[in-house]
Amino acid sequence: MTGKKGIVIVCNLDTRGEDIVFVRQLIRDRGHEAILLDFSMEEPPPFPGDIRTEEVAARGGLTIEAVREKYRSDRDAATRNQIRGAAAIVDDLLPQGRGHRIIGTRGGPRAPAVPCLGPNPGPAAGGRRGPPPSPAASSGTG
Repeated sequence: MTGKKGIVIVCNLDTRGEDIVFVRQLIRDRGHEAILLDFSMEEPPPFPGDIRTEEVAARGGLTIEAVREKYRSDRDAATRNQIRGAAAIVDDLLPQGRGHRIIGTRGGPRAPAVPCLGPNPGPAAGGRRGPPPSPAASSGTG
């Protein structure tokens, strides 16, 4: 391994807390820093993230209480606020050398997918754009 990397996990701890603990441990077991950025909008999470949902909401321009109210009446507005807040926080982590990779998770069965919040280095830098390759394409059989 070439050194410890900071991996931001954008997650909904209110609905996926146990799953995220598992992912965080996998990252830590490989010697990296796992940074939980809690995107929760429905309910208070069972435990706080490294970056709390209240901070994400505030950086987006609303209180977490306003986000939760909007989530019930205008889910898109609540989601846009959390995206703005998460993107601003990730932008702060990059110059600190803490945000080397970002993993996004979904909260529930109807939750929107988390968008890319940081720069994508593109194919030239080893990054990849677009959807994941199909199983046939990645196995070399098709």
